[in-house]
Amino acid sequence: GAGLTDAITGAARELRQPLAGVLEELVERIRLGERPRDVLSDVEERFPLESLRLFTFTLDSHWESGGSVATSLSNVGRTLRDR
Repeated sequence: GAGLTDAITGAARELRQPLAGVLEELVERIRLGERPRDVLSDVEERFPLESLRLFTFTLDSHWESGGSVATSLSNVGRTLRDR
């Protein structure tokens, strides 16, 4: 939870708009108490891109199960670049 939001905030600092804004909003809504699953679902609905759907699915899975998300996100990034 908390470590993942910090990681997303750090990633948002490295990105350009509009994706940086999407990630910043995602983190703020979670910090304000919205359920991560609801926030991720909303982002996925607003931006119906296959790559974003894969990203939000990975985040949601790790939010529910815990553990290290680095390997999964690395694989997601590699998959998206290969496409």
